[in-house]
Amino acid sequence: YLFILLLPNLEPACTAAGTDELPSDLKDLITWKSDTSIPYSAVCDTFEKISEVPERLKKERLFCNLFRAVIRTCPGDLKTIIY
Repeated sequence: YLFILLLPNLEPACTAAGTDELPSDLKDLITWKSDTSIPYSAVCDTFEKISEVPERLKKERLFCNLFRAVIRTCPGDLKTIIY
């Protein structure tokens, strides 16, 4: 829980991220509009993919991609997603 306390204050408002700037792994993950909150289904889909993967590093990559997508589209939701 220490890493949650060390997070910087992020803007609560969502920011629009152009899809041209996104890496390909995030383009596939981000299915929501960039000026809306992160849908719960994105978190559920990530957990579903994680349950299917036996490798620890691939699981970490899936989590990292979710966090990067949240930071890119709506950084204010990051604490909610982590919690």
